[in-house]
Amino acid sequence: MRHTAKDQVVTPGMLRKELNLSSPATTTLIDRLHNSGHVVRERQGSDRRQVQLRMTPKAYRDGGAMFLPLAREMGAAMAEFTPADWRWPRVSWGQ
Repeated sequence: MRHTAKDQVVTPGMLRKELNLSSPATTTLIDRLHNSGHVVRERQGSDRRQVQLRMTPKAYRDGGAMFLPLAREMGAAMAEFTPADWRWPRVSWGQ
C-alpha cells in the first residue's frame, strides 16, 4: 500500500524483496490475491513482459474494514502514554 499511496509502480519483484519471499512463494501470494479480487496484474508500456500489480477497490475496502478498527484501538491505547513512557530503558547486556 505504501508504494501505491506514493503512486509508484509495484512489481512482483518489488513485492518479493519487501516481504523477503522466494519467487515461487511470491507467485503463490499474487495468485491468491488475484483470485480473491484484491490485486490485478497489468502489462503496460513497451516491455509487455513486465507485470505491474495494482490493488483493487475491494482490497482497500477489506483492508479498511480490518485495520481501521485496530488503528482506532491502538490510538486510544497509545494516547494514555506519556513522553516518558515512550523512552526505552537502556539495558546493558552481559552485566
